[in-house]
Amino acid sequence: MRRPKPTPAPPKARARTPLAKADRRAVILEAARQRSRETPFAELTMASIAADVGLTKGTLYLYFQTKEELFLALLDALMQEWYDDVDGWLAVRRPRTLADVGAMLAEAFLARPDLTRLLAILESVLEQNIAFETAVAFKRTTLVRTARTGALLESALETLPAGAGIGVLMRCRALLVGLQVMAHPSPVVLSAFAAYPELAPFQIDFPHEVRIGIAALLAGALATPSSFSASS
Repeated sequence: MRRPKPTPAPPKARARTPLAKADRRAVILEAARQRSRETPFAELTMASIAADVGLTKGTLYLYFQTKEELFLALLDALMQEWYDDVDGWLAVRRPRTLADVGAMLAEAFLARPDLTRLLAILESVLEQNIAFETAVAFKRTTLVRTARTGALLESALETLPAGAGIGVLMRCRALLVGLQVMAHPSPVVLSAFAAYPELAPFQIDFPHEVRIGIAALLAGALATPSSFSASS
């Protein structure tokens, strides 16, 4: 059941210090996160998010030039949390088996449905209406974090050669995005599944497929490590 439409918060005073602006930015991102859990991206509006945090739409545009930029920033924040958790696990726990690492990566994704939902529209939607500088900054940040986590992955799975970890992580993300899209078909397709049981093979058990897919991908990376180098 959808929650009642929230009452707009009263307008807030302008944030003037860097700390106040950072705090307000975090509040905006959290409001966007809450909205995105129940509203398709195409139906989300900057006006509704601004109202949730007691800002005018014009003030919201001082922080984010477009809706896509706003949700790209949210995705970036969620990705940083994912990297932090994965890096912490890889840096501390020893010894690590292939099964351990695969399970950890899968569960780190599955624990973050907000992240997987936004990753599924990153290239097709979120990167389509942003400034050049925003795109470069996001890609550079992502590259640094992916390379760091990839290096830790290489240490955990010692048969991976230097540079192969980032390729493994990129393929894990591609797998996740594909499964996310397949596991959430349109309402008409869901109706078709309900009406015709023989279509059951097309219904995706997302958590199950993520777990076995990442396990298979890691096994393949160890079997043919050169094919998972970042330049391949």
